[in-house]
Amino acid sequence: MAVNSGQTAKGFDADLVRDANGLPIIPATSLIGALRHCYERNSSNSDWFGNKDESSKVSATFGCVHNQLNQPIQGLISPAEIEQDDLLSRLIQKAPVKRDRVALNERGVAKDKAQFDQVALPKGTRFTFDLVLQEAHKVGEAWHALLDVLAHPLLRLGATTRNGFGCFDVKAIETVNWNLKAEDAATSYAHLNRRINGSLHDESYDYVPNTKVKPIVKASLKAESGWISGTGHYDLSGKNRSSINRFSGSEVCIKWLGSGDSQRAEINAPKATLTASTIKGILAHRMAFHYRCIKNEFVDENAEWLDQARPDALDRLLGSVSGPDSGQAGLLFFEDAELNYEQTQVRQHNSIDRFTGGVRDGALFNEQVIYQPDIEFSIYAVDNVFADDEDTKNALKLTLADLAEGRLALGAYASKGHSYVHGNIVCMGELQGGDS
Repeated sequence: MAVNSGQTAKGFDADLVRDANGLPIIPATSLIGALRHCYERNSSNSDWFGNKDESSKVSATFGCVHNQLNQPIQGLISPAEIEQDDLLSRLIQKAPVKRDRVALNERGVAKDKAQFDQVALPKGTRFTFDLVLQEAHKVGEAWHALLDVLAHPLLRLGATTRNGFGCFDVKAIETVNWNLKAEDAATSYAHLNRRINGSLHDESYDYVPNTKVKPIVKASLKAESGWISGTGHYDLSGKNRSSINRFSGSEVCIKWLGSGDSQRAEINAPKATLTASTIKGILAHRMAFHYRCIKNEFVDENAEWLDQARPDALDRLLGSVSGPDSGQAGLLFFEDAELNYEQTQVRQHNSIDRFTGGVRDGALFNEQVIYQPDIEFSIYAVDNVFADDEDTKNALKLTLADLAEGRLALGAYASKGHSYVHGNIVCMGELQGGDS
C-alpha cells in the first residue's frame, strides 16, 4: 500500500504520508474518500457522507500503524523506541519497499518518461482507526452495511489501486451503539477513551463484515519451466550467494505470529513477487492485439492507428492518462499474484564470438530463476464493466485463453523460453458468455 504525500523523497520519485515520528499513517480524508466512493457505488444511500448543503455524518481518525507487538502508535514516541522495534525501524525508512515501474510500448521498449519507482509499505503492515456515524434515526442494518464495505474487494486505499496497491484484510471490527438521548449513554460517550489502543466500551461487540463480491477472473497457473520477473537483489534459495549476477524481483513481507493479545510481527526473508502491474501490462498488450483482430484492423502503411499505444475502447477497462490534468481510472482491479515455489535454478549464459569461437568480452553471466512456481491471482471489476461491448469482452477472454494454454508468458525473458505458464482460468460474472 502507498498513500503518497505528493512530495518526493531524496533518491525516490514519491514519498509516503508520515506522522511527526516519521512513521507512515493513513489520513482520515483518504479513508473517508475511499469509503464514500465504494459505498455510494454499491448503495443508494449517499446522505451519510454529506453534500453541499449538509455536512457528513461519518467521520474517522487517522489510521495509526502498529508496532511489532501489534499495538497502534498514536502520538509522539522516542527515537529509541522506534530503533528498538524491528517493525517500526523498517517502516521509518524512506523506502520500506521499492518497486521499479516501467511502461512498454508496442515495440517492447520503455515509453518516453515512463520509468519510475514506487515507494510502498510491505505486505502485512497493520493500521487501526476509529469510524463514527452520527445518525438521528435507527441505523441497524444500514450501519452494518457500511461496515461491510470495509471488506469490499474494490475498497482500496492510496495510490495505484488498479495495480494491486491498497488491498487490505479486515482483522477485527469492534463496534458499539450509543443513544445519546439517554443520560447514561451520553455520559458513557463523553468519557470515551480517545486513544485507539483500548477497548471501546463494556457493551461493545465484535462484528465480522460480510461481502459477496466475487472476482470476474480467477487464475490458477503453473510455470512450464524457469520463471523470472523484475529485478531483484536477493538470493531466493536462502544461500546468500554473491556469485549470481541476476535475480528475480522480490519483496519482504510481515508475518504475524501468535493470537489474541500475544501477536507479534516478524519480517520474513524476501520472496519472489509477481506484481499486479506486471500482470496488467502483459494482458493489456495482448488484449490490444486481439481487439484489433476482432475489428479487422491489420497492419497497413496507411493505418491511422500505427502510432497508437492501444485501442481507445480498452481505456475504459485499463484506464488512460492523456495529460497532467486529464485521464480516467480503469474499471478492472488487479491483485499481486500469490507465488508458491520450492526450487530455484541458476542458469549460465554466454555469447560466442563468431570469428574466434570464444566468449565475447563481458558476455558471460548467470541468472537465478524460479523453477515451475504455482501462480494464483484474481481480477475484480465494477458492475457493468463491459457496457454491452462484446468486442472488449472477447478480447479479454482470448487473452486469458492464450495465458492458460501456454501462448503468453507471464513474466520476463520470454525470448529465452522463460515465464510461460499453463493452467486453469475461470471466468465469472459479466465475463461469462460471448465468443472466445
